[in-house]
Amino acid sequence: MTPRGTGRIGPDRSLSFTTGDVTVHGSLRAPVDPSHPVPAAVLVAGSGPVDRDGNATIGPYAGIALDCLRWLADVLADAGVASLRYDKLGVGATGPATFGSSELAGRSFQDSGVQPARDALACLADQPGIDPARLLVVGHSEGGGIALAVGGDAGDAPLPAGLALIEPMYERALDTLARQLVDQLRSSDLDRRTGEALVAWIDAGVRDIRDGSPPFPDPGPPPVPDARGFAATAQDVIAEAVYVRFRNLLGKTEDEIDPAALAATIEVPVLLTAGAKDFNTPVDEDGRGVGVLARAFPPGIAELVVVEDLHHSLRDIGDADQMTSDADATAYPFSTQLAGALDAFVARFTDDATP
Repeated sequence: MTPRGTGRIGPDRSLSFTTGDVTVHGSLRAPVDPSHPVPAAVLVAGSGPVDRDGNATIGPYAGIALDCLRWLADVLADAGVASLRYDKLGVGATGPATFGSSELAGRSFQDSGVQPARDALACLADQPGIDPARLLVVGHSEGGGIALAVGGDAGDAPLPAGLALIEPMYERALDTLARQLVDQLRSSDLDRRTGEALVAWIDAGVRDIRDGSPPFPDPGPPPVPDARGFAATAQDVIAEAVYVRFRNLLGKTEDEIDPAALAATIEVPVLLTAGAKDFNTPVDEDGRGVGVLARAFPPGIAELVVVEDLHHSLRDIGDADQMTSDADATAYPFSTQLAGALDAFVARFTDDATP
């Protein structure tokens, strides 16, 4: 079947906008015929140093080409929806040369994460051929939380007409991080004393961040000084994730994003997707997950689509284990079921929509 938007949306072209004192660089896909306005979406990436295409540019995942945001832009273009995706602060063309990570850690998440999405939305609304009454925000993972924040308060930008939350964060960031770390510890063969010490260290680190304020004091030595093997590796991961990554203004204010509380304020149509093989954002696990978030919206607002075999990378990994790494997941195709769900959602905003 030929995509209904074929030929309407042009290829990527460079576009920049400002957020505060930073110039943000991105890629715009605009209508070929600007005299015929079309709906358009801002694409918001997930957590970490992720660029406009959904690829990590620094750190352990650098060089792994997930291209998941580029693919989402492809799906939208096929549906006749223009889009703008951008390099986050500190990343890609926006990043390191002009905006160091130490400076980023000293900024609030509202300034460095949410406001750029608002400014992108305002920039997109001003482009030729874009209908400002049919703007969408499509957020992946942590970008889903940002989309919710923008959907509730767009600032100077037009209020979005709809939100698509793709494998979104469903609870506060430190709750998810702590759950993932504790699950990994409890599924290992660590001795009871070491496991309990590391779990207690995670809990203490979360409390310190939530109860304190930056600059945070030195957290002191790790609890298992003689750790070896997996215990040493786990302790290092906890130290970096909890005691470094979030122990600053950026991390503390990122954790203040509460998706369920934001969901209760949304009044426009929302799509949520939950991959059946997504360890990061499960459908419903012990009362936590994307399904729980879906129920936090006012009645009739949100639609939850559970996607079979979907990995967090937006690939259909078939019979592979849900713990498949991002690097290994790139060998699989993007999910056609997810593409269909997004296509069906945005159809209500296109010229092909049934009155």
